[in-house]
Amino acid sequence: APFTWNLAAGMLPPGFSLGADGLLAGIASASGSYSFTVEVTDGEASTAQRQLTLEVLAAPGTYEDWTGGFAWAKQEDSEST
Repeated sequence: APFTWNLAAGMLPPGFSLGADGLLAGIASASGSYSFTVEVTDGEASTAQRQLTLEVLAAPGTYEDWTGGFAWAKQEDSEST
């Protein structure tokens, strides 16, 4: 039986979307805690809901701030005396 997904309540992180196929996709544009409820409906119109919380620890920044999805810290060169 086919399933259809939708956002029943709450808010996804900015930049994210939930497809009717249940795929949660996107690139977060703001950090924070986002609680939302998803609902799935089957071919017989039966439904189920689940509350979820997604924690976005850091939103993508500029190239200088992020490389390949991993944060790196800029380090000062120190000269030995």
